[in-house]
Amino acid sequence: MANVPSAPKSSNRTAIIAVIIAVVVVVGIVAISIGMSVAAKNNVKDNGVTAVGTPTGNVINFRDSGTRHNSDNWRVEYSFVVDGESYLAYGESSDHIRKDAQNRADQIGDVTVYYLPEDPSKFYVYDYGNFF
Repeated sequence: MANVPSAPKSSNRTAIIAVIIAVVVVVGIVAISIGMSVAAKNNVKDNGVTAVGTPTGNVINFRDSGTRHNSDNWRVEYSFVVDGESYLAYGESSDHIRKDAQNRADQIGDVTVYYLPEDPSKFYVYDYGNFF
């Protein structure tokens, strides 16, 4: 009789199913996190009030180490004032080179900061401008 391959053992099938379930769960968690972040940003844009954000001269590195290659994400820091209290905000736009972010701040200048009046630390800054 010819050798006929046998069906995978039950333990192999169980391991494959477990891996598939784990991947689906991780992808689901990432999708939910991204969705919540976008929803929070939209809430600030839709329900927030505005202030003038002035570049502080600083660029902050939000280093992305979650990928195979660590990458620098330089963002411009802005200050804005609410009821006499100063807050710091960071632009949405990021550059991989520090000097590019500094040039962005110089070219764009003041920006509109959207923030929630009940919590000005929740902000959104669209600072893409006409830089590109």
